[in-house]
This record gives sequence, C-alpha cells and structure tokens, in this order.
Amino acid sequence: MNTNVDPNFMIWALSGITVLATVWAALGPLFSWPLKTQVLLDFVLRLVRDGNLERAVKLLKAAPSAPTAQIILAFITDGFDAAEQKREAFVRVASLHRLKLALALIAAVTGLAAGIYLYESGQDATALLVASGVSLLTVVWGTVSIRRIVSDCDLLFTSFFGQLGEAAPPEVKENIRGLMP
Repeated sequence: MNTNVDPNFMIWALSGITVLATVWAALGPLFSWPLKTQVLLDFVLRLVRDGNLERAVKLLKAAPSAPTAQIILAFITDGFDAAEQKREAFVRVASLHRLKLALALIAAVTGLAAGIYLYESGQDATALLVASGVSLLTVVWGTVSIRRIVSDCDLLFTSFFGQLGEAAPPEVKENIRGLMP
C-alpha cells in the first residue's frame, strides 16, 4: 500500500480548508450586519424629533438582521427590557462569531505553518502561504468588525436611548412605552 500523498494535493487541500474556514467564520457578520450605526442613530433621532415615529419604525423594520436597528425597534415598540433582551441575544451571537474566528485563526496558522514547512522542504507552497495570509487578515478584519458591532450595541444603552427620549415631542413620547427602567 502506497502511503505517499501528492504534495500538490495537500497544498491545495490545506489552502481550500483555510479559506473556507475563514469565510465561514469572518464574513458572516460582515454581510448580515451592514448598517453604519451613527448614520442610523442620527436618522432615527431626526424622525422621532419630527414626530414621524411610524416612519422610524418602518425604517427599523427594513433592517431585520442589523443588531442596532432591532434593539432600537424593540426599545420603541416594547420598552427598555425588550431592548436589553435583544442586546443580550446579539452579544451571544457575537460570542459565537468570536469562537468561529478562533477556529479560523487556528486553521490559518496551521496552513501558514504547513506552507512554511513545505516551502522549506523544496515544494511550491505559494498558494497555501497566500491563502493563509489572506485568512489571517480576514480574521483580524472580522474580529475588529465584531468588536465594533458589540460596542455599537452598548452605545445604544449608554447614550442613544436618553437622546431619543429627549428628542421626542410630547405627543410622540406617549407612544414610546417604558423609555427607561
């Protein structure tokens, strides 16, 4: 029985595994949570200030996968406790993505180590080294993105909800239930 493995097959297989692990881990939150938080916050504040609560709710419902939009929507429609539950749920999702990024980091570092080993043994491991390098950069990018998303969710509770309560005209304030605990 021949146990020799074609080095080119191993290089391409490791390259593919490294890239797939990174795409699985890092790119999910980047495409599912695409809103710029400060722009959304300013726009919702402006709508509430102008008395267009229904329009603000409609805008927030148009972004069902954006954590900040869903937290604000829960706050406006169901109060502070519902918004806090949404935030906790998104923080748990972010923790899951951090775990996936850690696994992608392991795959990228393993691919990089295998590429260096193969390169030093005289094999052409350029594809594996490039895939591992790109994967490492994507993991860093995904980590920064998740950290930003979690800090955006925390920003809502530290300043935005107070601003929202102050910005609302008296007739709109009656429609916003349970602004603060």
